[in-house]
Amino acid sequence: IAIPCRISRYRAEKNMPSLAAEQKLYKALLEKNLPVPYSGVPNRDRDRAQARHWLGPDLADIYLEKADTVRWPQEGLTAMDIENALH
Repeated sequence: IAIPCRISRYRAEKNMPSLAAEQKLYKALLEKNLPVPYSGVPNRDRDRAQARHWLGPDLADIYLEKADTVRWPQEGLTAMDIENALH
C-alpha cells in the first residue's frame, strides 16, 4: 500500500482528489495469499492508521499481521481472479 498512499499524499498537497483503494481487489489479493519475502526497510510505510484508512479495518488486520516480512505483489492475481473479484 506504500505506493498509492504516497501518491495520495502528493495529490492532497496539490489539492487534487485522493486515490481510493479498490477494496474488492485488495481483498482478493490478501485472500489468495501468495506473499513473497519483503526485503525493504522494516516498518517503512507500515503506519497502522494509514493501513486502516486505505484498506479498512478488516483487510488492514490481515495486511498488518505480516506486512513487516512479506508483500503481496499485484501479479499474484490473474485476470480471472480480478474478474471474479469485481463481479
